[in-house]
Amino acid sequence: MNEYFDNLLKATGNEFGSKVSDGVEAGDVSGYIDTGSYILNALISGDIYGGIPTNKITAFAGETATG
Repeated sequence: MNEYFDNLLKATGNEFGSKVSDGVEAGDVSGYIDTGSYILNALISGDIYGGIPTNKITAFAGETATG
């Protein structure tokens, strides 16, 4: 993905163009918060011992009074 943005910046020819990077790739997860439910952990992280990623913004939404 970085190569794509590098090529895009070169193609624009903008001398002031740059990209911001925090050093964390999109798929990097530093740890998990256990949800207390093996099924929910598996749905969110792909591992029954995982859960909600600690270095990602996560939001849960649903219909009123469904959970």
